[in-house]
Amino acid sequence: MSQPASPIDVMRRLRQTWLTTTLADLELAPSADFPDAHGVLVEFHAGSVLCTIAAFADGGANFITTTHFGVIGGPLNAEVQTAARRLLLAVQSFAREANPADECPYPEKGRIRFYLIADSGVGYLDAEQLPPELTTDRFAPLYRLANELLDKLRQRFADR
Repeated sequence: MSQPASPIDVMRRLRQTWLTTTLADLELAPSADFPDAHGVLVEFHAGSVLCTIAAFADGGANFITTTHFGVIGGPLNAEVQTAARRLLLAVQSFAREANPADECPYPEKGRIRFYLIADSGVGYLDAEQLPPELTTDRFAPLYRLANELLDKLRQRFADR
């Protein structure tokens, strides 16, 4: 009998799936709303726990951690869909600044990383991780919108 997958292994598999998600996987056509990225992963540390928020052009959103906690499947909730799309719309204005990501390592502690997912490949933005109310760098709007999405995902989980 095989051992159940650890939370870290599950997170790695989901993350790899999300990083390689195409418009076809989402059953979407190219869109003027999301010309440069149809998905984004936002990754950061919360103490010793690594966290990933995923948002996609179809309104899908997820939150996973290196513990057993996660919220998978946001598209069933209109508030989550709206928050996911708001984050993804904001990402578009930063897409030209993204560095190409041949590899997609997790961020170092004290950093937050935004992986922009497109059919043409993955790019990333990297910033210092500060509480949203203290973040003043140019990526602050993305961090705030990611936190809003996380709040909606948590509410969805709490409402179950």
